[in-house]
Amino acid sequence: MLYNNTPFEKTLENTPDELYEWIDEVKNTFLNKFKNIELIAQKDFETLTKVVDANNRKEQAKHIAKTKYPKLVFAMLDAKDFRSMIWKMLEPSKESPFRLRKNPVTV
Repeated sequence: MLYNNTPFEKTLENTPDELYEWIDEVKNTFLNKFKNIELIAQKDFETLTKVVDANNRKEQAKHIAKTKYPKLVFAMLDAKDFRSMIWKMLEPSKESPFRLRKNPVTV
């Protein structure tokens, strides 16, 4: 749902109350992780555009190789859809919503 940008609330209309809180936690965790990765990649891309000549692909590649998410920065440079790449990076681990847990959801 998040990957396809499908409205989450519509899907949750028929969700039992027992699951709603867990689903909301998982959703928020994913959104926060997505935003953090996106922000880091965007900052690296902005830095790249300021310090490296736009016509020098070799120098761009050297700079991008030093970033935390080089695949994302290359995608931004090539005007490709980097957001779907982030969602693929955030594949969730298996978790049961019904087990008792002391800690918040981790993905």
